[in-house]
This record gives sequence, structure tokens and C-alpha cells, in this order.
Amino acid sequence: MSIFPELKDVGEVIAERTLILERRNKRRKKITVLLGKPQMFPEGNPDYFCPFQVLGLGDDEVRCAAGVDAFQAIQLAQVGIGSHLHFRYRRRLGDGFYWLEKGDNLGFPEPLQDAGTETYRTKLERRFKKP
Repeated sequence: MSIFPELKDVGEVIAERTLILERRNKRRKKITVLLGKPQMFPEGNPDYFCPFQVLGLGDDEVRCAAGVDAFQAIQLAQVGIGSHLHFRYRRRLGDGFYWLEKGDNLGFPEPLQDAGTETYRTKLERRFKKP
């Protein structure tokens, strides 16, 4: 059971970024990252959630990050996008998956190489391991 409302889309889009995927013997493919407007949780919860979505890589699921205010929800959504892109796709797709130039950080925070404990890093890697 998730604390987030079930969303079909991100709602009002406040930011959008296009990434590039170069595949061997195929044309470039545009991947779109959408960031939705932060919203308060329903039913009196004073915290906020910020939806985001990555389109074009086969998993178009709407995900969310939560924060105590709208700014923190946006910040954590950017971290969530970075983690999702780097753990789930960048490791598999390599430098052919980029924002402005090959090898860049996709314009989102990269997960820390050592997030403080091996347990934390292991949990992240397990959650976003290659299919």
C-alpha cells in the first residue's frame, strides 16, 4: 500500500526535459521527463507530494516524492528522477543515453557512490536493478 494517491498522469506539468537515447543501427530516440506541480496530500495531511514521469523507455509509471513543503517535494522528486534514471537505465544503456552530451549526468542528481552505508546502497540497487 502506497502513501501516494494513484495517479494516471503528473497533472499540471511545471517542467519538462528531453533526453537522447542513441541505439546502434537505429535513429536517436527522445526520452521525456515530466515534473508535475507539487500538491498537498489529501485528507488533512499537511505534507506535499510531487509527481514525475519518464516517457519513452518502456516504463511510463507515474512516481512521486514527498516533502514537508512544496520545495522539498520538488527537490526530492529531482533526486528520485536521478536515481531512477541512473540505477534503472544509465547503467544498462551507458553513454548513449544523455541530455546535452555523451557521458553527462542527464541533468539530474546522480546517486551517491557511497550513500553512507552499504545497506542503503544495496537497497537502492535492489530496487532499481536491471530487469
